[in-house]
Amino acid sequence: MRAVPCPDDGPFMELRPVLREGGLRTGTWGYEILAELQPQAEDRFVEKNRLSAFFQTNLELVLRGLGAETVLITGVLTNQCVGATCKDALFRDFKPIVVEETTGTTLPHLHGPAIEMIRVGWGQVNTLEQTLVELAAFPSLLAKSVRGDRR
Repeated sequence: MRAVPCPDDGPFMELRPVLREGGLRTGTWGYEILAELQPQAEDRFVEKNRLSAFFQTNLELVLRGLGAETVLITGVLTNQCVGATCKDALFRDFKPIVVEETTGTTLPHLHGPAIEMIRVGWGQVNTLEQTLVELAAFPSLLAKSVRGDRR
């Protein structure tokens, strides 16, 4: 028997009883944006209520509209949402990069194996330091490509 009928309910929610009170369910505490993140007017929002950020969302449409080729993935749970989103990014021909220190799980013994599975099969795994260095270089690389600079 289901706890409370909900439009985003389904077998996944039945398998995860903790989500009946929140988490991925719209209108619950787990669906709220942290005030500390301070969303800006130009930010785009993707409403996600399953493991993968691509499943039944507009994320692919947003990324294609931006001309994105690479997706940086952070969040929780490493062994569930991060892994599922990474796979789906790869299946859609995006280059997924998981930033290891910005992921985590409630079952710490699953973090390492999940990262290894991502590394050998679904995407690139970077350290936070690697990612910040690459992001810092990005504006100059972008400027060179706009100018047609081939150095």
